[in-house]
Amino acid sequence: MMKINNEQLPQQLNKSHQCFWLASDEVFLQQISADLIRAHAKQSGFSERIVFQIDAQFNWADVMQTLSTQSLFSDKQFIELRFIQDKFNDTDRKALQACIEKLCPDILLMILSHKIEAQTQKAKWFEEVTKKTCFVPIWPIAHTQYLTWLKNRSVYYQLHIDQAGLQLLAKKTQGNVLAADQILQQLSVIPAQAGIQITAEMLADLTHDAMQSDLFTFVDIFLTAQSAPTIKHLDILKTQGVEPILIIWALARELRTLNSMHLGERPYIWPSRQTLIQQALKHFPLQKIQKLIPQLATIDLYIKGAKPGDPWLALERLILC
Repeated sequence: MMKINNEQLPQQLNKSHQCFWLASDEVFLQQISADLIRAHAKQSGFSERIVFQIDAQFNWADVMQTLSTQSLFSDKQFIELRFIQDKFNDTDRKALQACIEKLCPDILLMILSHKIEAQTQKAKWFEEVTKKTCFVPIWPIAHTQYLTWLKNRSVYYQLHIDQAGLQLLAKKTQGNVLAADQILQQLSVIPAQAGIQITAEMLADLTHDAMQSDLFTFVDIFLTAQSAPTIKHLDILKTQGVEPILIIWALARELRTLNSMHLGERPYIWPSRQTLIQQALKHFPLQKIQKLIPQLATIDLYIKGAKPGDPWLALERLILC
């Protein structure tokens, strides 16, 4: 098994890997890495993309048939296996081993799953599956690495931001990678920013509107436990076309932080958010948090089509809890 972090992924794309496994509970960061692999697959001629959503009742016969049958439309196939559940049953384990055995140069396989616990990584079945796999566990960005992440992400969007500008962006977004990415993406489509260095002063003006009515603001309002303004802001996000999967990721991120603090852990909290988080601990006692997190998991199933339900309606009900 080759085990790398997501920062090392771009250097591994041109190697002869036939399978990439992205494991994370950080949906947005996992999505970024998955998009890199998808772009690589397309550039490498894997023009036929086949996606399988895998839950506890999934029938693996379709996957096996796809791996065993030559495509009528493309010489190369890019296959995605998206695990919805966070546990692997006996059928999943055996099927994954069979999938790896059937891989050939005309097939590129990508596996997306929740994070893989250390105990599972030591299991014999997992070691067998990952012998021919580039395994990429993706963790939250540590606050000590946040500036580096911002710099790399600005390069991705072909933006030139000076160090003071990056520090200002870090202060504004306070470790929220999704909020930061939204701002960088918006900056990248402003023609006047092409090819010039963006300073802190310029960034302060450019990001003022970007920080309004976005997902970052929604989360802060949610943490105040004020139902009416939170639902109003949810409607704004829906109108803006924000994907509900990113909304539940952002909420889960904050609830996990609060949960760990209730349990006595001391995660890093950006200074400008410390007052908000301390107040949120009062609004969200441990019992309430442990009720909300499973609800987010159910909404995730609605989004992925694994269970019937309206994710937007379910989000409104969660806010009203």
